Amino acid sequence: LTTAAGSVIRLQPDATTGSATLNTNNLTNNGAIELTSTGGAFNASLNISSTWTNAAGGTITSFPGTGGGRSMTSLNNLGTITVLSGNSTSGILQVNGVLTTSGIVNLEIGGAALGTGYSQLRSLTGLNLGGTLNVGLIGGFVPTGGTTFTSLFGPPGATTFATVNLPGGWAPPTYNVNSVVLTAP
Repeated sequence: LTTAAGSVIRLQPDATTGSATLNTNNLTNNGAIELTSTGGAFNASLNISSTWTNAAGGTITSFPGTGGGRSMTSLNNLGTITVLSGNSTSGILQVNGVLTTSGIVNLEIGGAALGTGYSQLRSLTGLNLGGTLNVGLIGGFVPTGGTTFTSLFGPPGATTFATVNLPGGWAPPTYNVNSVVLTAP
């Protein structure tokens, strides 16, 4: 399956369906994929059994909602991934395989609680980081100095971004064995 530039795939479960899942062997995304939910603890998932590429012009956005987490299989990101914080665990986008990114990852911080206050991108199998990490403060949130935010989590790989854009005054991220941690000034 290859999506065209300008196309949109929205996975949006509701109380009737309980979940929304896209199953395919291969996926190359050149358009927009949106993961969200409208109520309850429901999941939006992408199950790609083979090759899954978010191409240079492609976007994946995990929107906040009242539902549960968003998940997908291994992902090669050349485009843009945006994870917005929200209710419940909807501010966490989980990759159930290896996450390789040479594209852009956008995360936000609007509170101290994982998922609801700040967003996180996690991998269960491995992180191969590169490209750009953008982190922004939202909703007028001003964190207490020294507060930490684990913005990426997963087994180690190439664990540095080429470019990091953080709010003013923030130190560069701390790259640990299995996480990328941001610390408020």
